[in-house]
Amino acid sequence: MDPVRIALVGDETDTARALTETARAEPTLAVEQTVSTVAVTDERADFDAAQCVVVADDAIEAPLQNLYEQLRIVYAGYPTVIVSSQVSRPFIDHLLADSAAEFVYAPDDDLPARLLAARCRSLLAGQ
Repeated sequence: MDPVRIALVGDETDTARALTETARAEPTLAVEQTVSTVAVTDERADFDAAQCVVVADDAIEAPLQNLYEQLRIVYAGYPTVIVSSQVSRPFIDHLLADSAAEFVYAPDDDLPARLLAARCRSLLAGQ
């Protein structure tokens, strides 16, 4: 099975680098690009090389909920997975109600890469 090609939305932080390295070590994922939150909010992001957009809240400087809403408005065609250990239940419910979004719980410094790949594949199958 081919790996899922992802675009990681994250700023130049240790968390973003660690998530990228974890994903690269997992054969079910291929990190095609890292996109800054500024590029997303300024509507300059290009996700054409990716199948799935991944946002890890520890890797971004912008408020997660605002960034997610921007992704849904401007980049609605891209399946999006939010990875977090600190998201509120109402926001998780909001994500799960969106047919183009998924949620993955990730304890600090631990990205469940296979689960992330499975969530992306699930969203891609629903397109």
